[in-house]
Amino acid sequence: MKAVKGVRRGEDIREVSGKYDVTIYTVYRSLRKAEEGDLKARPRKEAGKLSYEQRGRLLEMLERGSREYGLNYDLWSLKFAAYVMEREF
Repeated sequence: MKAVKGVRRGEDIREVSGKYDVTIYTVYRSLRKAEEGDLKARPRKEAGKLSYEQRGRLLEMLERGSREYGLNYDLWSLKFAAYVMEREF
């Protein structure tokens, strides 16, 4: 909603997308929904931020390989990496 208000005030879409940390596509989609009267305020889900130390641990975990965390092959999927990160951190 803030991005839509910014664009309506004359701010550049690229600046608005950067200011609110959303994609340009999201700004355009929000503008369309606002015109249709279908834009609703929803709290934004914030991803948990890893500390510097946790990022170091994550890198070590990824380098050890996925077999160490229960997979039968050495390939990390996004879903499995997210599961391991949630479990570890």
